[in-house]
Amino acid sequence: GELHDPADGTPARQDFYPDGTPEWILHYANGKRHDPDDGTPALQTFYPDGTPKQIAHYANGWRHDPDDGTPAVQEFYSDGTPKWIGHWTNGKLVGEESFPPPTGEA
Repeated sequence: GELHDPADGTPARQDFYPDGTPEWILHYANGKRHDPDDGTPALQTFYPDGTPKQIAHYANGWRHDPDDGTPAVQEFYSDGTPKWIGHWTNGKLVGEESFPPPTGEA
């Protein structure tokens, strides 16, 4: 069958670091990455300490900015500061911005 989040909202796929901290979380609807109705990003990856590494919003399998204008993709340095954002429409990159690393990070 196709990947699909269960009715209780549990992600269709997820993996954890050995200590139980989430490493990545994926939400699906009808076999395609898709944000749940509550607006949670369909893709979330994390550093070992639980800090977000990347979040990505999807609609019917395509990267797509949510209606509120949030970038479809956001990547973060390990201290939580922005690294890169990308605005997407129906799977096409329409704008991006990169940020320098925080002091002390390469």
